[in-house]
Amino acid sequence: MSGLPTVVVTGATGAQGGAVARVLQTSGRWNVRAVTRKPEGTAAGRLRRSGMGVVHGDLNDPDVGAAVLPEASALFVVTNFWEPQRHSEYVQGERIIDAAIAAGIDNIVYSTLPGIAEITGGELVVPHCDGKYALEKHLRATGAAVAFVQPDWYFQNWHAVPNFRLHRAPDGAVTFANAIGDGCLPAVDIEDIGPTVATIMEDPARFRGVTVRLVSEVRTSAEYAAAFADRLGEPVRYQPIAREDLLAQGGEAAHLADMFEFFRRYGADVTAEELEHPGLPARRSFDAWLDANVDVFHALLGAEPAM
Repeated sequence: MSGLPTVVVTGATGAQGGAVARVLQTSGRWNVRAVTRKPEGTAAGRLRRSGMGVVHGDLNDPDVGAAVLPEASALFVVTNFWEPQRHSEYVQGERIIDAAIAAGIDNIVYSTLPGIAEITGGELVVPHCDGKYALEKHLRATGAAVAFVQPDWYFQNWHAVPNFRLHRAPDGAVTFANAIGDGCLPAVDIEDIGPTVATIMEDPARFRGVTVRLVSEVRTSAEYAAAFADRLGEPVRYQPIAREDLLAQGGEAAHLADMFEFFRRYGADVTAEELEHPGLPARRSFDAWLDANVDVFHALLGAEPAM
């Protein structure tokens, strides 16, 4: 990859960073420098074998910029609220983006989320959203050369996240649960973040200061359950979780209660432009994604449907 500009991708062994790194690598237009806290891990090894440069980098490290940014031309940043860490996502993101700006990098994409506390006047608080949005707001105020992507609920959560994935209930029924009730859930195949970020990085001036929302479907949980049932060949039951039950648990469960309540109230508020995404790569529909992942769910559920 000699002679190509270098793009630094944080969280490269995770869902978002990995999707971005793979697309940039296969484009043939970038030398990808994949950043991970565990460069000797299995996931990092796969990146290395694909031809990426893999470097150690921890967004909690005050010197992370000096470690991962030398000679870079572009940067993708995603922070991770869910791993044990000493600093807020705001501090993590600000640290590396400030270092990139100081180094003269003017092609930066930051993965953000909606400011739920601001939108609801403080009624709902979701730290893993509000922290990202606080940094977005700060970067906008400074006029930094940053573009923003805002992914909605991942399709992959239905097989990857223990509390929300499909599973067999004690009565044998396939089910999944959340606290959205009859509200709508906007969702997307997280693999679509890769082509979107690649497009933004090809034309950074066009996207500077723009937030690109990543959404391709807006359905109720019952409608998603019906789509699962059609593909899996057996009934799929949506099991609502009472908001009060999550709030009573406190801590992260209470924050999830507020997140689901936000979806219940505002999940249907998706514009035609956000769904059609003119000028950006097409996104995969939920039905197409299911068609490609039926075997994943059969393996997860431990049994083929009865014929």
